[in-house]
Amino acid sequence: MKNLLPLLAILFVTPQEVTEITADTTLDPSKSYGRIVIKASNVTLDGRGAWLVGAKEGDPKTFKGVAIEAKGVTKITIKNVNAKGWE
Repeated sequence: MKNLLPLLAILFVTPQEVTEITADTTLDPSKSYGRIVIKASNVTLDGRGAWLVGAKEGDPKTFKGVAIEAKGVTKITIKNVNAKGWE
């Protein structure tokens, strides 16, 4: 399983950036992430309790966007992910 913990020490992901997933991935629960795009089939995303943060302020009824996108792929497992500020 691909582990992003060493990568995140080098690459700081701000909440509005897009993270592309092409292999099994474990997120760092001490970080906040923006949108995630899964681009491969047979992938597991384990958030370990990490947050995917969209809009930070405003009326939740006006929030737009998708926290996790997985178009044209199959056999995707998503677990232990929290999301706020999305449609």
